[in-house]
Amino acid sequence: MVCKNCASANPDANIYCGQCGVTLKGKMMDLSELIAAGYLNENDPITCKVRGGTQQAVVLKDGRVQWKDTVYETPFQTIAAIRGYPCDSWTCWKGNDRKTGEEKPLAAMRSLLIREKS
Repeated sequence: MVCKNCASANPDANIYCGQCGVTLKGKMMDLSELIAAGYLNENDPITCKVRGGTQQAVVLKDGRVQWKDTVYETPFQTIAAIRGYPCDSWTCWKGNDRKTGEEKPLAAMRSLLIREKS
């Protein structure tokens, strides 16, 4: 599949472009949906482990992510900027689940929200 944003070729199984991080297939869940459902709050910190320590970013109201002075459209783009290569950002990033008070990967919160919706 070719990315409409940057024209990079991607495997058909990819959900996000491996080069620029934009969604390749339809509308996928974003952080704004976790905020609307009460799993995260605006300005909540999220963390990821990288070589040499832990990096922290902030979730913005519209679902974008701010790391240092830069705002990224997705958690994927943020982690790719930090690490220098893409990874499964929903698994890498962790946040405080406001419904339970527990720290969880964003993927776990997303799974709970998907179950709630079905």
